[in-house]
This record gives sequence, C-alpha cells and structure tokens, in this order.
Amino acid sequence: MSSIEQSWERIHIWLRSNASKILESLQGAADKSEINQLEEIIESKLPLQLIEFYSFHNGINPNVLANLFYGINFISISNTIKQISNYETPNDKKPLKYADCEINYSYTFGRKRLPIASDNGTCLLCVDLDPIDNGLVGQIIFLDYDYSVAFKLANSIEELLEKFSDDLESEKYSLLPEALEEGNEWLSPIKEIDPCNWFNSPTWSHIKI
Repeated sequence: MSSIEQSWERIHIWLRSNASKILESLQGAADKSEINQLEEIIESKLPLQLIEFYSFHNGINPNVLANLFYGINFISISNTIKQISNYETPNDKKPLKYADCEINYSYTFGRKRLPIASDNGTCLLCVDLDPIDNGLVGQIIFLDYDYSVAFKLANSIEELLEKFSDDLESEKYSLLPEALEEGNEWLSPIKEIDPCNWFNSPTWSHIKI
C-alpha cells in the first residue's frame, strides 16, 4: 500500500467516525480523459503522485456543502481545467507582494499553478509545477490572490495528505457549529494551521506586505 493510499484510508476512517456526510460527498476516481485533457492544457505530464491522488477521489460533489484540506473545498479536475483554461497566456505576469523563496513570485495565476482546492472567494490551494530556487515540482502552495500572497504548505501531495491525516487524528479540526445547525458538516481547522486566516495566525506572522 502506497503512502498516498494509506493517508486516504486514514482520512476515510476519521471521516466515517466524525463527518460521514463529508465522506459521502467525496467523488470517485478521475477519468483518464480528464487527466489527459489537463496535461494537454499545461503541455506537460502531471506528477505521478498527483495522478495517484486523483485515482481515489476527484473532488467533492459540488452540490454538497462540504470541505476538506485546511477547511477549503476540494475541487474536481474539471473545475481546475475550467479555471486555467481562462488564462490567455501561460501566466498573468502580475508579481506577488509576498512569496516564500521556493515560489515563483513573478506572477499570480498561471497554467502550471494548478488549483486543487478553492474557498470560492479569494484563496486557492495549488499544486505548483513551476517552482524556483529550492522549490520542488509538485509542491503544495497556498495562494491568497486578494492580498497577493503565496506560501508553501507541503513539499508534495504525499506530504499534504500525511499532514492532513495527522491533524485530523490530533484533533486540530472540528465541525463548525453553525453548519451543523443547518444539517451540514464543515471542517474548521485551529488557528495555527488555518492558511485562509494567515494574517491572524502565529504560524505566518513573518509575512509582511
């Protein structure tokens, strides 16, 4: 069993016991045709870890109010394709105000900065296929395009899943009471690991813009 499969199994076990509606909302494996279409758009092969990642789940059912990694909505490949297909050029050439040293700061949106999760507002969780300096192809970055900020959350999809599994089991996530009152399940991470509120978290206090 690969590390990615092990992590998905741990996630399934936790969700089954604590958030069964979120588990039920996870869609099945991605179609090979979608993988091929995404590779055609970005004009390169996807990392094998990313392909394996999608072989288990292809996002959350868009008709269900649910989220996953870092309390952000896990989107499907078709959603990713829709977003990056809107880019007329390989990247928008709009520099970021802040970026970790492993991240290419010379642009905000680009075809090789693949969204895998979105808060449907101002933030994206992306697989970065265009790192710089000591960055790694396939690293996971958080992009707050409202503040023009990007920082790294994990070295790979494998590490993202391992961290998420660990955090679930360490009680760093709870279910938002307001959502439960409405019959929904919405994961809420503690402040220290919540990238959407990076400006209020001690974890990212070093970021100055």
